[in-house]
Amino acid sequence: MLVLSLDGGGIRGLFEARLLASLEEVVGDPLWKVFDLVAGTSTGGIVALGLAVRKHSATEIADLYERHGPKIFRSGPLTWLRQYLFSKFPRGPVDDTLRAEFGDARLSEAATRVVVPAFSLARRDIVWFDSADKPAVGARVKYAGGDPLARDVAAATSAAPTYFDPARVDGLEGEWLDGGVGADDPTPFAMALALHDRRDEDVLVLSIGAGGFFPPYPKRCRGLIPVGVNTMPDLILFPTGLVAHDTADAMTHALDRVRMFRIGPDPNRIDDIDNASAASLRKLNDEAARVAALPETQAAFAAIRDEYRAA
Repeated sequence: MLVLSLDGGGIRGLFEARLLASLEEVVGDPLWKVFDLVAGTSTGGIVALGLAVRKHSATEIADLYERHGPKIFRSGPLTWLRQYLFSKFPRGPVDDTLRAEFGDARLSEAATRVVVPAFSLARRDIVWFDSADKPAVGARVKYAGGDPLARDVAAATSAAPTYFDPARVDGLEGEWLDGGVGADDPTPFAMALALHDRRDEDVLVLSIGAGGFFPPYPKRCRGLIPVGVNTMPDLILFPTGLVAHDTADAMTHALDRVRMFRIGPDPNRIDDIDNASAASLRKLNDEAARVAALPETQAAFAAIRDEYRAA
């Protein structure tokens, strides 16, 4: 069974999409045909839904990031002041983009199974949107149920606190926050689903990261303003990814049935998750090309191609 997992990371979704475009060249087929399960959080959730629901090529998704990213993450001279009182960016541009790209498509229209987390303020918990709509892994796990609009799911999973206002999902109660609040890297959950659904099959996972975005921690003034305003948003999201990375790695070592390839950018070569300037987009494209050419990446792509062709 082939599994794709995509981390959150704002505009760095461009890196993920460009890297996946290189994989498509190696495999020779669209990725919704290649992977049996696609999981994604935040920007990774948008990429996952684009692949599975809209059946976009990875190149098409990358082009969408380049075209719409500068509008969604538009900064002005007063942006820093706005973030002290309101969300840093208005919801309008991102909602308009999601509406234009997903239309009225429903989650159930996914061509391959896709799972996406978001944090429900009404339920005070991480809730999983699952195109298969078949809760199966543990009574503790919360599922959204129903058949929501894909654009609403994309809006919910990417509503990063302080960057965007919470989102709403038609037909479901309350407001929703970015899935990265508790599951910035959805790989362990995707692994659990795969192991449960295909009990007699080996599982091969491609987990793509966004480079991490841990903020500088103040050295002296560590009160509410310097920590709470400048550091806390990313401080909330970053550790959830670290726990997931460690858990997924532990599972691959504990279970002979699981293999995982973890690929990500060098964070020193790219900019902040909300920097969509032309220079920042070039860095993301360049980094995706560099990482795609690495021997370890080519080995991962070859393993996925061989597994896919053997299925």
